[in-house]
Parts: sequence; C-alpha cells; structure tokens
Amino acid sequence: MKPFVLAATLMAAVPVAVVADVQETDLLGVWLCTTSERESSTSSRFEVFSDGALTGIVQIVSGTDETAIVSDLDYQGTWKLQDDILIETLTWLRLKSVTQNDLPVLQPVFEQFEEQFQSMVGLRTSSTILSLDLGYLDLKNRIYGTLSECQRE
Repeated sequence: MKPFVLAATLMAAVPVAVVADVQETDLLGVWLCTTSERESSTSSRFEVFSDGALTGIVQIVSGTDETAIVSDLDYQGTWKLQDDILIETLTWLRLKSVTQNDLPVLQPVFEQFEEQFQSMVGLRTSSTILSLDLGYLDLKNRIYGTLSECQRE
C-alpha cells in the first residue's frame, strides 16, 4: 500500500472538524467513528480534550475478504480551530498489529507498514462538519473527501 493511501485512510479515521456555529466544547469527549471508501474502511475511538490534545485507537481494513489486511494503531495528536476549520496534527503513532486472515503478517511486512505509518507523524489534516446533532457527528475530510459517521460514546 502506498504511503499517501495509508495517510488518507488513517487521517480519515482521525475525524476532527468544525463549522461556524460549533464551539470547541461541542467536540470535547469520546467519539466512535466509521469511515468507508472503496476497498478500505476504518473504525476509531478517540477523545478530544480541552487542552488541544487528541488521543485514539483506530482499526484500518484494506482490501476485501481473503486479501484484507487489518492494521490496529494507537495515536495522539493536537487540534485547534482556525476560522471555520479544525486542524488536526498527528504527533505520535504506534502500530500495534497487522494481520491477514486473522494471522500476523511476517516481520518484514510489519516493519514496512510501521515505516509507512510512522511517515505520517507530523501530518496535518482538516475536516468539515456536515452535521452535529444529538450526539452524532458527520464529517468530510477536506483533503481526501472521505466521509466519517461518528457518535458520542
């Protein structure tokens, strides 16, 4: 998988955004999100803190059925509002596992994935809130166009 595809997939799973009438406090707390795009999907659980920190876990499924590769990661980042945009920066990432057919991939393959994911540390992305209502949050990544559906935990 190419690094930019990995970046798009992971950053789509890091759902942060803002709209003019949304206050920072509206985004604080724990969110559960799913994102699907072509042959990949993500599910994440992340927490947004009032000090600008963001932490979470994400599972990325790339491919279909027998060929699907599942990557599990922990991450940390920062977020801030700028006009009507919330900017998120990935500051730390740990690849916990990579599996195919429920079996761990070979160490060289794991190391390749780890290197590709680590190259994303320092990347910034932004999303637009499509809706925020009754504990639900719908986002569109402004770079990749991916849609995320979230609900408050």
